[in-house]
Amino acid sequence: MGEVALASAKLAYQMYKEIFSGPRWEALQAQGAETQRLLWASTGNKNPKYDDLKYVENLIGPKTVNTVPVETLDIFRERGQPAVRLEEGLDKAREVLRRLPELGINLEEQTNFLEVDGAKKFNEPFGKLMLSIDTKRKQALVADVVPVAMRLGGYQTAVDNKILELNDKKFTEGFWDKKADLWVQDAAGQESIRSFMGWLRVAETMVGRVPEIEQFVNEVKAAGFRHVVVMGMGGSTMAPIVFKAAFEQGENGLPMSVLDTTDPGTVRQIEASVPLAETLFIVASKSGTTAEPLAFGDYFYAKLKELKGERAGENFVAITDPGSKFVTSATAQGYRRIFLNFPDVGGRFSALSYFGLVPAALYGLPIGELLERAIRMMRACGAYCPVKRNPGLELGAALGVLAQLGRDKLTLVVPEQPERPGVVAGAAHRRKHGQGGQGHPARGRRALGEPSLYGQDRVFVYVGYKNQPDEANASKLKALEQAGHPIITILMDDALDLGQEFYRWEVATAVASAVFGINPFDQPNVQAAKTATDGLMKVVETQGSLPEKSQPVATENGIAYYSSVSGSNAAEVLKAFLPRPAPATSSACKPT
Repeated sequence: MGEVALASAKLAYQMYKEIFSGPRWEALQAQGAETQRLLWASTGNKNPKYDDLKYVENLIGPKTVNTVPVETLDIFRERGQPAVRLEEGLDKAREVLRRLPELGINLEEQTNFLEVDGAKKFNEPFGKLMLSIDTKRKQALVADVVPVAMRLGGYQTAVDNKILELNDKKFTEGFWDKKADLWVQDAAGQESIRSFMGWLRVAETMVGRVPEIEQFVNEVKAAGFRHVVVMGMGGSTMAPIVFKAAFEQGENGLPMSVLDTTDPGTVRQIEASVPLAETLFIVASKSGTTAEPLAFGDYFYAKLKELKGERAGENFVAITDPGSKFVTSATAQGYRRIFLNFPDVGGRFSALSYFGLVPAALYGLPIGELLERAIRMMRACGAYCPVKRNPGLELGAALGVLAQLGRDKLTLVVPEQPERPGVVAGAAHRRKHGQGGQGHPARGRRALGEPSLYGQDRVFVYVGYKNQPDEANASKLKALEQAGHPIITILMDDALDLGQEFYRWEVATAVASAVFGINPFDQPNVQAAKTATDGLMKVVETQGSLPEKSQPVATENGIAYYSSVSGSNAAEVLKAFLPRPAPATSSACKPT
């Protein structure tokens, strides 16, 4: 009694040793083969008459696995005696099995029954488990994603046809395969597109960086910092601006200011309103060469050096790309931390990277939840398989087709409280699709007007919240729809859904660009402005004054850039800078 299981295991181990020995096995082992392992399953004691460790201590041996129940493992920790016992008492084990027929037990017959019965008992639950996983996987591709309601009137058919066309061309599959010919046909443009597609999976990548960022936040708070100032221009500050506008400061967060203008009054206002010695300054520049954030950094670094001397760098953090010149200077100045972002993620697609998430975490927001919702949208947009209902593709296709049909002015409508959930979407869309005269140059914030104030070039996108009626905008949107304007509505559960909205609008921006046939990731006008500004600053440094109007301040790709300012006083400079205004037209006075 109680010896058959141990006897079977011990003799099985002897058979195992015979299989994995000898010339045949040695030849396989020489080629890198590894042995299988015997596994002792269900080794918890179910008979109160036996010792609790009967099937643990007696089965210890090399190349074996024991799936010990937690309760049995706890007992073994307290009084177990580890030693190799698997080959003890082999003669006794053979005698036990030899005498089994005396008890009317056929070992081979019982073994065959247990194998068949055991396989059946494991197979059925496994099949149910895989079916459940497959069902949940399919649901996850489309479930819980904020839907888009499109009321496009006479434009609906054209948009539906474009979506069908894109699906027939397997656009989603090509999109995830980074097939650059979906956008442009020239080799240089295609190479540019492929090199800036890292944003597609950056949310997944950043999930693994959440503990690092949260630990940094704890270190900053422990060091006594009481305020955060994010300093950058354009793409590097759009997400922090929205986080600050859409959320109250988190319970464990720090007050945050965002500096994205060279207006001297704003710079001085921030300087006067924060405790400089206890403020963390984040200098955000993807290229590490953008003049404005570097100037902000230099200005406040000089102020901190007056207060803290050589320890001034403790108050500064850099977010930039690897290898940028900024990394060298930030290191030399002793910056507290340098976050290296991803070279294949452009500034306007960086909301879900370090540029957006480091400020968000310092502000006290749950960045893990933001990323989870972004990944939910990523799945819905076909991250793991092509899907027919792709929310990013549908929005992008609609905006692209509407623009081609003359509806090329995008107006984002948002509720007054919480403020501006659509700012990032609009800013990114504006910065990309305003180029080259194509797409939607989204306008600044204004109150929504009456239908008579708008021409036939508008598409209105309302971004609001479920279960939060917005009567002020609802009636106006209804009137606009009745007047024939296309209306698109996105309703979020709460502000944390901004994580998935960032992703939806990034996809939509890329898809609309494919409809236009333009590169959604280049920035020729931005780079030209940077080049001209750098040239102008160099002229001032070397000559001590602004150049004359006829003097080029920079040359790039054979194009000369000129300064339009000259004069000995403010009045003369303004006259040189501001040409005579064109006559006003009725459309120029229409509110957005």
